[in-house]
Amino acid sequence: MKNIIFITNENKLLNELTGLFPETKYRVESIQNVSESLKKITQTIYDVIVVDMESTFDFELDIISFIKQAQPLAEIIVLTDIEKIDQAVESMKKGASLYLPKPFKKEHLLLIIEKALRTREQSIYSEQYEKIILNDTVGGSGAMKRVFELAGKVAPTDTTVLLIGESGTGKELTAKVIHILSRRRHKPFIAVNCGAIPENLLESELFGYTKGAFTGAVTDKKGLIEEANSGTLFLDEIGEMPLSLQVKLLRFLEEKTIRKVGDSKSISINTRIIAATNKNLSQAIKDKQFREDLFFRINVIQISLPPLRDHKESIHALINHFLHKYSLEMQKKIHKISPEVMSILLNYNYPGNIRELGNIIQYAIVIDEDRVLSLNDLPDYLSINSPALTLPEYTTSNTATSNVSAEKTSTIMDIEKSHILNVLNEFNGNKTKTAQKLGISRSSLWRKIKRYSLNLIIPLAISLLYI
Repeated sequence: MKNIIFITNENKLLNELTGLFPETKYRVESIQNVSESLKKITQTIYDVIVVDMESTFDFELDIISFIKQAQPLAEIIVLTDIEKIDQAVESMKKGASLYLPKPFKKEHLLLIIEKALRTREQSIYSEQYEKIILNDTVGGSGAMKRVFELAGKVAPTDTTVLLIGESGTGKELTAKVIHILSRRRHKPFIAVNCGAIPENLLESELFGYTKGAFTGAVTDKKGLIEEANSGTLFLDEIGEMPLSLQVKLLRFLEEKTIRKVGDSKSISINTRIIAATNKNLSQAIKDKQFREDLFFRINVIQISLPPLRDHKESIHALINHFLHKYSLEMQKKIHKISPEVMSILLNYNYPGNIRELGNIIQYAIVIDEDRVLSLNDLPDYLSINSPALTLPEYTTSNTATSNVSAEKTSTIMDIEKSHILNVLNEFNGNKTKTAQKLGISRSSLWRKIKRYSLNLIIPLAISLLYI
């Protein structure tokens, strides 16, 4: 079944699309809220994405480029008024595949979507996909290339895969890549964190239950294994799965059947399992916390994902990816990243790996007020604990009142702290004038004052002016 999404806020157009596509052949979504549809695009794999350009006028950001980056293999079709063909041409330069001028006949839309689907099918295993995944997404690092090369080899099979690596290294992304490259790519991909669901609920979530199986079971419910039938179920943090459930999972992997909670009969299910963990399962086996037979059953193909600190050459590409993604989601266009911020981001060790880098960029975009990511936009812990960067000597205008060491080299944080204090002294602590001279807002200045504890230094510095 092909996945198609329409992004438009025109009720008339939505009505025209209703019933056009047979449910047995297409799975169609129509979303009027552009922001919500863009979030969906980061979460669900689509074959064709149809964008009504009239619906995106309120967005300052480049929606087509965002979609292309989030869904590199999706075919993008642009709908535009016939007198605005230049808009369609510009969209195609940014990654759209086809355009259709409005008004149009339903038959023409159906034909152009079927053409897009044929194109996508032909390119699914092309070199273009390899370039996007291996070069653009992770910067072409050797460590991640090996990961995705192995993922590409195992994808066409139904072999169970175990992904190991620290938290945030991209295990779910790798599982999605395997799914996309497999014959199951048009079927569901469902992810579940085994450690995030209480033990007494995890069994019913995975295997489902029948009506009356327990208090509150008022209807039959499919489990996630059944929901992912013919597709892929990603079991994240499988090392947290209770031993009692490990037995049932092992039985499913061996027999391809499940029995719902409260049911007396088994049903056959064709779901591929990809598991992941950041735990040492060998040690867990020794500690009697993980079944050895289940380990050998899921460890047919093991793919180890390196921490981000071991492939720092990927950081720059990942920064651009997250900057583009979150800028569009939050409707804030960031013009640039200051050299100081870029230096910190490129030199930080990221104990939280790729997920932490994404969170840092998301935080910075939320805090930013001038469309340039600067030091005051970074989380405090990163600015304070980031590695020292050696810079040229910085001379203060009033060394007597500066609380920053005047050594030949300073950290960026020392330099900024000294400069803010000097400007505050210049205006006798007037924060409005200080913020204006620094070129930042008052709220940004207050954050910096709090960060550097300047609220304690300012009164002393001002008093020294009158000694």
